[in-house]
This record gives sequence, C-alpha cells and structure tokens, in this order.
Amino acid sequence: MTPGEVITAYQNSRKPPLTDSGLARLWDVSPAFIRYIKQGKRKPANKAFRGCRAKTPELYLALLKATETQQ
Repeated sequence: MTPGEVITAYQNSRKPPLTDSGLARLWDVSPAFIRYIKQGKRKPANKAFRGCRAKTPELYLALLKATETQQ
C-alpha cells in the first residue's frame, strides 16, 4: 500500500470517516500536507512542510498499524 492508500483506508475506517483537515488536526500537521502525501509525492519542497516532513514515517506507521487492527 502506498502512504496515500493507507491514509485513505484509515480515514474511511473511522466512524464517521475523517476528513483531511480532521486527520491533520489529529496529527498536528497541515491539511495540505495530508493531501500532498495522498497524491503520492515523496518530499515536500515547501518550507511550511518542514515540521511535518519529520512526522511522515511516524504518521505512516501509526496509520498502517491502526488500519490493520481495524480490518
């Protein structure tokens, strides 16, 4: 699964489903960063994403684990 697929699966597994902005608030990142990952891009060049970029592996692993436990 790509990070975008994992994020989408996690959002859809929640009741009610999480929006990009809801997930962003949950993980303290910007909604644009969530959309950026879902588009399949690897390294955000935007300076506004610098703080978010460090969280990407942690975010991905946590979402993957949460998605697997709910299936």
